[in-house]
Amino acid sequence: MKRLGVMLLSFALIGFLTGCGNTKTLTCTQATEEGAEAKMTFKFKNEEIVSGEQMIKMIIPEESNFSLEEIKELLDESVESFKNVEGIEIDVHDNGENEASATVSYDYDKLTDEAKASLGLREATSYEDIKAEFEELEFVCE
Repeated sequence: MKRLGVMLLSFALIGFLTGCGNTKTLTCTQATEEGAEAKMTFKFKNEEIVSGEQMIKMIIPEESNFSLEEIKELLDESVESFKNVEGIEIDVHDNGENEASATVSYDYDKLTDEAKASLGLREATSYEDIKAEFEELEFVCE
């Protein structure tokens, strides 16, 4: 009887920790011939978006006229409008060789309507809507 009680408690704890299966993650990616990659990751609970991360990575070919510092500055400028916005964290960095990236992470519930619109998320907030929207933009979503 004691063993049955421990098993039931274990199942209840597992159900509590996993949220009863109500969470999903959607990842959409896109790459260009010029060496740019974009990766959008969205987290959902009960089919509604709760957070996300949008990352752009640029790899500089050896024959490029751009320096790593110029690419990093370009990425920094592209996320300038998100700086100091509540609910958004930004990271722009380089690997010191030929690659720079900018990542914008956000907590959807803390964003203003203006910030949601600038992230392209004002109208589409469900898993299926966001997936359809990014696939229309020729991203590959899983």
